[in-house]
Amino acid sequence: MANTLECGSSNAFEPRIVKGSRRKALPWVLLGGGFLAASLLVIYSEPSNYVGWTGLVLSTLATLIFAEPLVRPYVLILDVDGFSLGPSILLPRKAVAWRDVQNFFVHRTMQDFRVVAYNLESTVEATPSQRWARIFGADGTLPRGWPKSPEKMVEELNAYREWALRRR
Repeated sequence: MANTLECGSSNAFEPRIVKGSRRKALPWVLLGGGFLAASLLVIYSEPSNYVGWTGLVLSTLATLIFAEPLVRPYVLILDVDGFSLGPSILLPRKAVAWRDVQNFFVHRTMQDFRVVAYNLESTVEATPSQRWARIFGADGTLPRGWPKSPEKMVEELNAYREWALRRR
């Protein structure tokens, strides 16, 4: 399988698998672990404090969710038909045809994170979650934590999409 998406090479656009970065997931796990430790300290100092117990439950869940990409990194599969993502504990396998994608772009979330986003063609019937996502400016997003920057991922995904559409 090719590891590059350079437009100059004829075989650079073979099916490709992009794995998420474990290194980019580690800070989130450490943050969740910090909140977990803080909750344990609150419980230790005052065992009947419901805030500590609530914090313990929530921070444990958050830490487990943040730890999933460390154990099983996200996988993005690109081929001539489209891209597929997943599966993970939180995300079911998702496949999107290139002909349904209008474009990829860098989207800033409300928390000012940069993520890879895409809009669907107007002829594609949107699911309820996609209609809801449109309110925030994108029909869909890829999870964070890829080895390359969102800008580089957008550049490569748009190039791969254009190549795949010309091949069909």
